[in-house]
Amino acid sequence: MSYIDDLTDSLIKVVSTACGGHETAFAGYAANREFWVAEALHVVEVSNGYQQRFERMTEASMSHREPNAVDWSNDPITVRSSNSTDLSRARRRLRDAMRRFLSRCIKISPESLDGVMDNCRGVGIATPI
Repeated sequence: MSYIDDLTDSLIKVVSTACGGHETAFAGYAANREFWVAEALHVVEVSNGYQQRFERMTEASMSHREPNAVDWSNDPITVRSSNSTDLSRARRRLRDAMRRFLSRCIKISPESLDGVMDNCRGVGIATPI
């Protein structure tokens, strides 16, 4: 499991648990909506930047390889830990979890609709409902 998977799964678990909880407990999460949206944006950023980071890592790893080395334990990094399908699936799962979270934020605090709609656009969700 990659760092991106761990990060995505952890956030989805917290947000999903919050959505499934009692309204009193959820109110605390809703009060920190901006934080949870920022976390989601961070996960999306990490996911979107994976290919560039992998290319830099591969180049750096290859440049430090000893010529004609036979030590297989010292091979450069050339295998991706995440593929584009996995990354797309993770982003979709995160958007679904955030849609449920933001939808519940509206239910608990209808006056927050404008702010929630801004959050939706930031995370790539057309509408929370």
